[in-house]
Amino acid sequence: MRLLTCFLALTLLGCSYMRYNYYYISLEKVDGVRLLESRKINLKNLKKNNAIPAKYVVERDSYQLLIEITDYSYSPHVRITLVGNEYTLTPKRNLNVVSDNGVICSSYYPDSVNKSILSYSWSVDCLSNNLEKLITFTVENELGVVVSKESFPFEVKQDGEYQLMDAL
Repeated sequence: MRLLTCFLALTLLGCSYMRYNYYYISLEKVDGVRLLESRKINLKNLKKNNAIPAKYVVERDSYQLLIEITDYSYSPHVRITLVGNEYTLTPKRNLNVVSDNGVICSSYYPDSVNKSILSYSWSVDCLSNNLEKLITFTVENELGVVVSKESFPFEVKQDGEYQLMDAL
């Protein structure tokens, strides 16, 4: 009897797959940002997706920025890598850009080992067109002096869908 009760509880309460849209950060319309590569994102449960703009370059006098969408997150995100100098990237997060339900829209994740790598993520709770969408950071030399301020407006676009197991 106990086994039957457990079976019924798991069957009735159980788990189900939830379907979500996949969104990505697009820098296609930004002056000074050049597209290097479009490709299909390769995430385990991502379906019905196409090749998207996935790697960009920004050329500056003393450095380059490589900006790319990686295969490690379902959230809209990019990884920014500074090439050509010993500079560091320092995020400038705007805590005032929030969704209707109070979620702070942007998150920055500096690499713990290499300070010239910075990851940026945008919350899917913040898809509204009336929100300011900017990736903002400074480029600093080894003394902490700001060499440049960078600010890239972006769009969030949809491409494909994915399913994840959701416990009820």
